[in-house]
Amino acid sequence: MPIDAYFIPYSLLWKRHEADRLANNPQRMLPRSTADLDTLATARGAEPYEINGVKAFITKASATVKITNLEVPHAQYLTSDFKIVIPAGLEWLSQHLAAPTAG
Repeated sequence: MPIDAYFIPYSLLWKRHEADRLANNPQRMLPRSTADLDTLATARGAEPYEINGVKAFITKASATVKITNLEVPHAQYLTSDFKIVIPAGLEWLSQHLAAPTAG
């Protein structure tokens, strides 16, 4: 999930595909989801509106959606700040991905 509450993907490729764009809008999908979904949200804390945006997004989740929120206090758009979330993000991924199997 993207940082800073930008949940609506924007692309010129949606041109002439408005129905598809709306159907794939996470803000519209999240409250209606019946999928057993577990996701990680991250937010930088330098701008309060971003933390509030992420929290507002999380409150819209249906009962089947679990969102773990990782806030980075005082973080900005700096590589050094993004590096802070990498260990926690990898830990979250390792807890939510199945181990490889021989196949």
